[in-house]
Amino acid sequence: KSIDVFATTQSLDVIASLKTLIGAQGVVDDPDYSRLTAIIAKTPLLTELRNFAQLARLDVEACLNKLRKAAEKLAFRGLNTVIPTPVVRDFNGAIKAIQDHRLLSSKAVGYLHTIRVIGNLASHPSGETLTTDDVRVAAYALAAVVEEMLDRGMI
Repeated sequence: KSIDVFATTQSLDVIASLKTLIGAQGVVDDPDYSRLTAIIAKTPLLTELRNFAQLARLDVEACLNKLRKAAEKLAFRGLNTVIPTPVVRDFNGAIKAIQDHRLLSSKAVGYLHTIRVIGNLASHPSGETLTTDDVRVAAYALAAVVEEMLDRGMI
């Protein structure tokens, strides 16, 4: 059987890259990291982050790794308040357990994943170029998580 084929024209919209679009909408701490700096000053568990802003200016990857390690430590500490002997051994597993037990809001769980992923990019060869903007994203995310953990009495 024969098939009739009709050519049609359609418009094509070209937009900026997804990274560009999302980057402008992303929530970040200010250039001085004032939100996280204020949280660090009030939270004894975060004393190892006192110099993170200076470290961000010297070595972005080291700073992001430090923020990731602090977030991982907090996640395990928060998890231990509810489950005294968790069987979780890694950061991703701790985040999943926090989510499964509804210890933090979905937004805070998402922030933990953000810190984990950006921190992993900084900690392992990835080919990604990380900047102080990435530190500002991770700093905002960590501040939001710590605030919620404090509000819920987890730390």
